[in-house]
Amino acid sequence: MTYVITSAKTVEEAVEKALKELNSSKEEVKVEIIEEPSKGLFGLLGQKDATVKVTIEQDASDFVKKILDESFDQPKQNKKVETDAKVETEKRETKQKIEPKLQAEKQIVESNKESETTKEEKINEAEILEKAQDFLCKVVSETGIEYSISTELKDNVLYAEIKSPRPETLGIVIGKRGVTLDSIQYLLSLIINKGHREYIRVFLDSNNYRKKREKTLINLAHKMAEKAKRSGRNIKLEPMNPYERRIIHSALTDNEEIETYSEGRDPYRRVVINLKK
Repeated sequence: MTYVITSAKTVEEAVEKALKELNSSKEEVKVEIIEEPSKGLFGLLGQKDATVKVTIEQDASDFVKKILDESFDQPKQNKKVETDAKVETEKRETKQKIEPKLQAEKQIVESNKESETTKEEKINEAEILEKAQDFLCKVVSETGIEYSISTELKDNVLYAEIKSPRPETLGIVIGKRGVTLDSIQYLLSLIINKGHREYIRVFLDSNNYRKKREKTLINLAHKMAEKAKRSGRNIKLEPMNPYERRIIHSALTDNEEIETYSEGRDPYRRVVINLKK
């Protein structure tokens, strides 16, 4: 990660100085105060400046965009159209020669239709898992972290997980409140379902983040419901994706004193916890 350490009379000045060096905004960085400013004796002797470490919080969005472009940006091949009369004649003659063979092969294929269908399904499953592994490896390898990827296809649902022997480094593929993980999951779904008639749902996790986040959201829902009861006012939660909003709604479904609804438009749509009148 890119970071700078700067000093100034105040923390705010030191942060602003660092932001200029990094050419970034406050929303893109993490600020760590190394030393608070000190006025010293009588405001003169032993005066110390504030020292801060400002780090750019990277995510995998650029890597994902790059890989996505490579995955879908396939050059178009121009096929030469042959219109020569001699070529057309040769085609007709060839067709007449191979027609009996084609009929025989067709009968063999139809007689073994069930076994061939099973084989095709196995090939498709292997291709799907290979696509998922390939895409996720390309994305995560760009981050420079140690990782491993597990994939499983079950009942038309692709389960994938990004792991690391150093779980603390996985923040770059999870992102703030799982935003980056959601983005990778969405793009993986596009990759997997491209060219397939039957839709395959994709569930991507990293370091068991989804379950931990679900537990956090359920606790938040009950806590905010109690706050709504005490205050008698509506409580508006932070913007969430549809999956997380459903967790909040579900957590409070059985609460007879509380009702929930969503307002706003994505990506700023949020859950409102309301005290029933």
